[in-house]
Amino acid sequence: MVSTGKSVESNLTTLSCPNPWTSFAVFTGLFLLTLFLQHHNGAFSNDFGAHSDEASHVVTGLMVRDYIAGPLLRLEHPMRFAETYYEHFPKVALGHYPPGFYAIEGLWLLPSRSKTAIILLMTTLTATTAFIIWLVGRRLLLPANAILAAATFILIPLIQTYTAIVMSDMLLVIFCLLATLSFGRFVETKKIRWSLLFGLLAAAAILTKGSGLLLALVPPFAIVISRQFRLITNWRLWVAPIPVVVLALPWMLATRHITDEGMQHVPLSENIPAAVSYYFKVIPQTFGIILTLLLIIALLLPLLHRKFQLPSLPGIYYPLFSALLLSILLFYIVVPAGLDARYLLPALPFTILLSFSFIQNLSTKYKAQSATLIPLFFSVLIVLENGMPAKKKFTGSHQGLSSIINTAPQADAPDKAGRKIVLISSDPKGEGALIAEGCLSWPETLSFRRSSKVLSESDWLGRDYKSTFETPAQLKDFLREQIDFVIIDTGIPKYHLRPHHSLLQSTLTEASPENFTLISTIDSNRRSSDSAQFIIYR
Repeated sequence: MVSTGKSVESNLTTLSCPNPWTSFAVFTGLFLLTLFLQHHNGAFSNDFGAHSDEASHVVTGLMVRDYIAGPLLRLEHPMRFAETYYEHFPKVALGHYPPGFYAIEGLWLLPSRSKTAIILLMTTLTATTAFIIWLVGRRLLLPANAILAAATFILIPLIQTYTAIVMSDMLLVIFCLLATLSFGRFVETKKIRWSLLFGLLAAAAILTKGSGLLLALVPPFAIVISRQFRLITNWRLWVAPIPVVVLALPWMLATRHITDEGMQHVPLSENIPAAVSYYFKVIPQTFGIILTLLLIIALLLPLLHRKFQLPSLPGIYYPLFSALLLSILLFYIVVPAGLDARYLLPALPFTILLSFSFIQNLSTKYKAQSATLIPLFFSVLIVLENGMPAKKKFTGSHQGLSSIINTAPQADAPDKAGRKIVLISSDPKGEGALIAEGCLSWPETLSFRRSSKVLSESDWLGRDYKSTFETPAQLKDFLREQIDFVIIDTGIPKYHLRPHHSLLQSTLTEASPENFTLISTIDSNRRSSDSAQFIIYR
């Protein structure tokens, strides 16, 4: 390997920095950069409605927090508590998603049950991922380039988007990153503790998102690419699946009938071509043309190295990084879990490290003084090419629910416990934003019903739709007996409109004022529609 003016270790000896103050300073800088971008992108000032799953992650995390804060100490049955919680806030996703993210979120929220605390969790997860990139980069790059690689990761638009939104994907990125590094350490040392650690981190990834199963592909890919075929006969390698079998498999088996609803149920003959076509287009759109080209060149290094004498990555790094990237692509091409650019998030840390290592090594090969300037130039190009992400934009939930809080319910309110029962007629994002806001701000006062659940029937993905009520008279009786307030969202995208939305709208507008009274109209701004409103009836 060509010298870079710095001794680059060829193994994964440790990710710890010898100077704690340097580590603290770097993490603080990455944290503040992440925090600034979150604020700029509207994370703190908007509702939890930027993604259809965002509110589910918020409400489920709050449920775990509320259970730990009291009922757990009273030994209350967790299933009974969850069922009651779901009855009031029907956005609980535990079962559809594993418990890992919610356990961390619940513990994190114990000191402060607030929107700020929830967003700061996302800040911490992204800053931690960037910090790990810096730690690994110290083994591959010059000090300035290692920090540059970590900062570039934070500045990628896809990362900014999923740092402003409350999702479990960044925690999955951390576990995938650490698990892959642990397996690389096992390849180098053949010690059982690294194989066991890989298995533990893989189990943690699976218990964060089911797609953590992609880590099962990392060992075979890494062994083939590194040509360490003797590892297959090493009994220590086969210790790795034990934590997965013991910790993750029971949950997967217990919830398989629930998670099955989230699958697309399309044959492989249709899913594979569709996925290949989608990711072929979305990778350059997400990573940018420059980063995509650098990644392709870096992956082709073994072929290019001999012909063009290009410098390659030291030790196990190349097979390790390549193995995770190939595992991610193969997993999402084969598994019918839907198509989404965020599934590429675990690939970004190693993509950046591969690309920056290649740029630095190539620039040093021809001119040592350029070893920092050229990576800086490419970093600026990568950021400028991708631009800034669309800002998070969804408002009106707090104001709309405040108007309900300040309105007295009917004397014969359906909820004898004193809660005000609110029916929401919206799309998944609107339903989620209102329920998450109610759960966060008025957990003891409001109880919600989703029109997509009580006025119709469908599975998790909205398939097999069927309307519950056929006539306005039937619906009117239900509203009088079961509901205090109704929120009509006028910003529902056309592709989400269903017959029950129209039936509810016509029932309310045609009914006599003594039955249903308009109490407020609240503006709700969002990216899909700037003229949306929450129309609230009692």
